[in-house]
Amino acid sequence: MKQILITATITCSFLTIPMFAQDQPAAAPEQAPMPTRESLIAAAKGFGTVVGKVTDSNNNPLERASIGVVLNIPRPPKVGDAPQPCRPNLGSAWTLADGTFKIDHVPVGSYILHIHYNSSPGGAPAYDVKANQTTDLGTLTLKLRKPPTGETGAH
Repeated sequence: MKQILITATITCSFLTIPMFAQDQPAAAPEQAPMPTRESLIAAAKGFGTVVGKVTDSNNNPLERASIGVVLNIPRPPKVGDAPQPCRPNLGSAWTLADGTFKIDHVPVGSYILHIHYNSSPGGAPAYDVKANQTTDLGTLTLKLRKPPTGETGAH
């Protein structure tokens, strides 16, 4: 078996053209780095509590729904403008048999809620957590997706 060595030479030449400041496009503004959970907790000026209840569209409480408190970060104006940032999770809980949840020690700030029950996602509009206060989100209704054929939807 013969080995063949192939060598290639690539030549590049650059043409230098003087440019004036007004001819240069403006640099895109740099996005601030996404804060982490740890940095938000370290910088917190107090903590609060978030409570609520999750039900289905028939007002039945949803037990064992996953609740996540995530930072409220504005999304880009159009899909494809920029990658969606990973939002730090600042607290989580599971709902109890009566559908209620309570998340303590949430840093003061603006948040949204992510809810997941089986394969049904949901959420709550933005809300603010204030120091030493309980933010009651009330009853949040989750529209359940029908389980695929053969699944019972049990949890």
